[in-house]
Amino acid sequence: MIDYAHRRQQGQGAPSRYDLRALRTDGSIVYIELSAAIITYHGRPVSLGFIRDITARRQTEETIEQERQRLSIILDGSPVPTFVVDCNRLVMLWNRACEDLTKIPKEKVIGRPVDSRIFYSGLHRPVLADLVLAMDEEAIMLLYGDKNVSRSSTIPWAFEASDELIIGGIKRNVYYQAAQLRDSQGNVIGVIETVQDVTERALLQRQLEQAQKMEAVGTLAGGVAHDFNNIIQAIKGYSQLLLMDKEESDREYEELRAIEEAATRAAELTQGLLTFSRKLESKLRPISLNDEVAQVVRLLKRTIPKTIKIELCLADDLKILNGDPAQIEQIIMNLAVNAKDAMPDGGTLAIGTQTVLLEEEVAKISPDMKAGEYVLLTVRDSGHGMAQETMEHIFEPFYTTKVVGQGTGLGLSVVYGIVKNHGGVITCHSAPGKGTSFDLYFPIIARQVSPVDQDQKDFPRGGRETILLVDDEEYIVGVTKSILNKFGYTVLTAANGLEAIHIYQRDLPDIALVILDLNMPEMGGKECLAKILKINHRAKVLIASGYSKHTDLDAVLRSGARTILNKPYNVSEMLETIRGILDAD
Repeated sequence: MIDYAHRRQQGQGAPSRYDLRALRTDGSIVYIELSAAIITYHGRPVSLGFIRDITARRQTEETIEQERQRLSIILDGSPVPTFVVDCNRLVMLWNRACEDLTKIPKEKVIGRPVDSRIFYSGLHRPVLADLVLAMDEEAIMLLYGDKNVSRSSTIPWAFEASDELIIGGIKRNVYYQAAQLRDSQGNVIGVIETVQDVTERALLQRQLEQAQKMEAVGTLAGGVAHDFNNIIQAIKGYSQLLLMDKEESDREYEELRAIEEAATRAAELTQGLLTFSRKLESKLRPISLNDEVAQVVRLLKRTIPKTIKIELCLADDLKILNGDPAQIEQIIMNLAVNAKDAMPDGGTLAIGTQTVLLEEEVAKISPDMKAGEYVLLTVRDSGHGMAQETMEHIFEPFYTTKVVGQGTGLGLSVVYGIVKNHGGVITCHSAPGKGTSFDLYFPIIARQVSPVDQDQKDFPRGGRETILLVDDEEYIVGVTKSILNKFGYTVLTAANGLEAIHIYQRDLPDIALVILDLNMPEMGGKECLAKILKINHRAKVLIASGYSKHTDLDAVLRSGARTILNKPYNVSEMLETIRGILDAD
């Protein structure tokens, strides 16, 4: 064998070292390294050979190669785009997911320097892997910003970063993870990086954050509504009480009317907050959205400028939704008024309806939606449109782009609250100079629309009965007692539930009706109601509520209250309700 190597080297200049597989006398396989050289011995050329057993080394190399192939197969089959860069900044691995993301085959990348244009559509900027390899933390922070990058506390030189890329001509949100690769001695041998397209996840995250923010504001709105309504009730009650003794020719009449009107507007503001926060119950029934659109459009044609053209595209086979007609008309009117304001020089207001079947698309629209059929209402204008920064705030209460005095900023927040209260979803699409389009999705129901009976209400009148008024707010008690006394009623008062129970037991034969607030100290209205009904299961109790976030009003009605009068109410409304309860049975 040595002689053969010698001749090969002498005749053909063959290498002097060979790795060979040999067979031992016992039949086992051994790997050897054969080295051959020609030396001069006593003036004559002599072949000199060395044989070394390299079986262990060869087995180690084969094991390493098998592991490398196995790792390559695993990484290549990973759904996460992954690539590896060596210390010379050459791409060593580029898996199939990377090919799918960048549309660049591995043949054009492997063995070549990592190129920023692969990810940044021609823009020359550093790649995270390149910066991690260079251990340039300052450049990483500068490139991605403190808010979009973080460093691992457990793995040396491992970073996570968020960025936006243009992939296939479309802006996408991406998430990077890059870490140095080190050998057993701790020497850096390269960098591994993953690149994930998280556009859909980022969208869902923004929607979730927006929903949480809206829920927080809604909770705040509901929390202050009770006190607001009580204050407004006192203002309305006293102004209406004073107006009863005035003629239109009296000097104070207009001032009192102005106070009453201001209180009414304040009440509408509070109602808007409650609607936005979904704390105000909707009176739902099967309705046709087309009928509600037609009703609003008739009004719009008389109110909006003639320079604005109204286009309708209403589906003939539109399915039925479960809705509150007044609130549905309110959202259409609010959107139409906003559209009008966006077109001061005229334009087109388009309102359309259709039934849509949503399957996989629901996740892209909203995480709250489920697959199924929806009634879609679209309100679109050709106005000046909005920038993305504005769109992120349009559903927030009191946010407005109008000048002071031209809007409360509650219009779209009320729309948002109504849509959510109906189990629906609202989305907005807009761009500066491109107009604005709102899409409102309402779940359908299988029932048909049935006519609603219109209740005929009697003209308010008083009576001679005794009424127990239970409320902890002195100004509410004062104004309500004055009104009831004026209309002939005898009024007993209590500041809390415990006092009310004592008076009710004492004067039970005389008390014809209890007017009960819910939110009181000592004993709340719900517990007081239960004790009164335990004393007298036929007791007539009217709940006067300014809204309590801790009370289920439907449960209160089911427990025995005759009806609920929502503050702030008009004097005539209160008198009609009282008379209706007293005259029943």
